[in-house]
Amino acid sequence: KAGNIISLPEGTPDMASKKARRVVPEVLYDGAEVGLTERLESLSYTDNDQGRVDEITLTFSDANAAWMMKEWIPEKGHDLDVSLYFMDWNAEGEKLKYHCGNFTVDDLSYSGPPWTCTIKGVAILAESDIQTELKSKTWENVTLKQIVLEKMAIYGMPPENLYWSAAEPIIAKVEQSNKSDATFLKDLNRKKPDTLDGIGKGDVALHLAHILCLGGSCEIDYNDDPFTIREKDCTIIRATQFVGSVRPSGDFRARILYIDPTFIEKSTPNTNYGMRGSLSLAQNPVMHLTDEEFSRCCRDFEEVERRLGMVWHHFHDELMISMVRTLILDFYDFHARINGMEEIQTQSASIMQRFIGMLERGDYRKTREVGYYASELCVAPKYLSEISKTITGHSANWWINRFTILDISRQIRDHSQTFTEISELFNFSSPAYFSRYVQRYLGESPSDYRG
Repeated sequence: KAGNIISLPEGTPDMASKKARRVVPEVLYDGAEVGLTERLESLSYTDNDQGRVDEITLTFSDANAAWMMKEWIPEKGHDLDVSLYFMDWNAEGEKLKYHCGNFTVDDLSYSGPPWTCTIKGVAILAESDIQTELKSKTWENVTLKQIVLEKMAIYGMPPENLYWSAAEPIIAKVEQSNKSDATFLKDLNRKKPDTLDGIGKGDVALHLAHILCLGGSCEIDYNDDPFTIREKDCTIIRATQFVGSVRPSGDFRARILYIDPTFIEKSTPNTNYGMRGSLSLAQNPVMHLTDEEFSRCCRDFEEVERRLGMVWHHFHDELMISMVRTLILDFYDFHARINGMEEIQTQSASIMQRFIGMLERGDYRKTREVGYYASELCVAPKYLSEISKTITGHSANWWINRFTILDISRQIRDHSQTFTEISELFNFSSPAYFSRYVQRYLGESPSDYRG
C-alpha cells in the first residue's frame, strides 16, 4: 500500500455546510421486505478472515421486539439479505449500495423486560471456488482495485457491487502463489506494508506525510538535506513536494498516513506549540521515539486506520478530526520531550504560521519580496522579519529564498523544462536574472547544476 489518505471531501471547505451523511440499512427476509428494516435498532457486520464465515447481528428493542415475539416470529434456517445504502456520501443526492451478503438465521434470543430481540446470521457461501481453488499468477504495474475487479468478474460479481473509498496506488509487482482468491485478496489488502513510492506525487503531492518506521531503514533527501529513517522513528514531512531521492533498505517496513493540509488545520489543537514543532520539523523531520512512545504511536496509527474505515458513522468527518487531533497531540508530546516545552506568543505564532503557509502553497513563485507577505499578513516588513528571526533564528527573507531555491533545484533536475520556462514559472524578470539567482544560492549556473 502507499499509505492511508485523510482528506476533506473535495469542494467542502466547511463541514457544517454539508448535508449529513447517512447509512440506511435494508434487511430482506427470504427475499421480501417484512418490516425488519424499519424496526431495526442496530446492525453489526463482521467480515471474518479466511477459515471463518462472515456474521451479521441484528438487534430490535421495546415495541419492535415485542412485535417479533407476538405478531411475526423469525425462524432459524431462513435467509437474510442485508445491504447498506450510503446516502449523500460524496455529494448531495448520491446513493451508494454495499451488499453485505446473504445470511442464514443461525440464532434467536429474547431478553427483558425491557424487551430485546437479537437475530444472528452466518454467511451463505457462494457456490464457487473462491475459497478453495488454489491459483498462481503475477501482476505488474496494477492497482489493488484492478485486481479486485478482475477477481469479481471471474465469479460473476457485477462491478457496481464494489464500494471503493481507498487510494489507488500502482503496485509494481505482486504474485499470487498457490493461494485461493479469497486468501490472496485478504493478504494483499491487510498485510502489505506501506511504501514511500508515491510520496510527493499524484493525489498526495500536497498532503502531509506521517511515517512510522516499523523496521529496517530508509535514506531520504528532504529540502536537499539527507536524513535516515530507522526503526522506531516517526517522520513528519510537511512539504512532500520537496522530497528527493528515497532509498529504502530491503527490510524497510513502515506505516504512512497522508493527511490533507485543510484537514490538519481543522484538527490542530488550540495550542501555540504546533508552530514551534512545525518549524523545527521543516529542518529535521525525524523524531526517534522511546519504546513507550513507539507503542503509543503504533496504537494511534492503528486507531486512525480503523476509524477511517468506519464510513457508516453518521459523524465520520468529526470523528476523524478527533482521531487526528489525538495523533497530533502525541506528536507534540514526542517533540517536546526531545526539544523542550517552550511555547510561542499567540500573535507571533499566528503570523508565522500564516507566513509559512503562504510559502508552502507556493506564493514564492509569484514574488519573493518580504513586503508582499507582510502586506498580506497586515504587518510591517520589519516586524515580520523580527518575528521570524526571534522564533526560527532566520529572517523572513531567508525562508522565502529557502523555499524558492529548493523548488528551483527540483525543477532544474527534472530536465522536462527549459531554463526559460523555469524562469517564467518563478516570475523572474528575465532568464539572465534567473541565472544570477541560481548562481548566488546554488553556487553554480543552471547548466552546471543540471549537468
